[in-house]
Amino acid sequence: GEVLPALLDVCAMMDAYFAQWDQWIEARPWADELARLYAMVEGRFPSVDLEVRVLSAGVSLIFPCFDHPLVARWLSRAEVLLRTSSVPEHHLQLSCFLIAHAWWAGEPLKIREVSRIATYALARTSASPLVAFQLHMWIGIGAYSDGHAADPALAGHVDQVLALGEAQGVHLFDSHAWCHNVME
Repeated sequence: GEVLPALLDVCAMMDAYFAQWDQWIEARPWADELARLYAMVEGRFPSVDLEVRVLSAGVSLIFPCFDHPLVARWLSRAEVLLRTSSVPEHHLQLSCFLIAHAWWAGEPLKIREVSRIATYALARTSASPLVAFQLHMWIGIGAYSDGHAADPALAGHVDQVLALGEAQGVHLFDSHAWCHNVME
């Protein structure tokens, strides 16, 4: 009974390192702890919702630990859940991880495939501002990275990132907004 709360705590710690965008070397030992705890519950989660919550921390895992063996296991499971779950919220949570990994791995076709699923899910449900912000950001980064920035459907995600940032007071992308407006 103590494993799942501990696993969720370590996922939250990884998310905190990601949010700080700093001290990633210090996060690496926690990836090993994450793998140890995950092995104890793998295939035995009490609900798909909890499993998706854990796997959604994968986006935080790949930055300090892209080559950690847990990443491959989580990617495989996240892809299965993305295709088998009918819950749009699951698609939103898993897509951030899958798109971010595909971007780092240089897989533009996977970025576009997952982006289509995520875009459909965004239209079917409301996402928290943070999930929506991250998802629009990764879809936009993917579009710019593989030369599809002119695609209006994909470029609209960049506009969403900027609008969400403005509404939430996040000015992380102000310089990007300036460039985006100059190029129009």
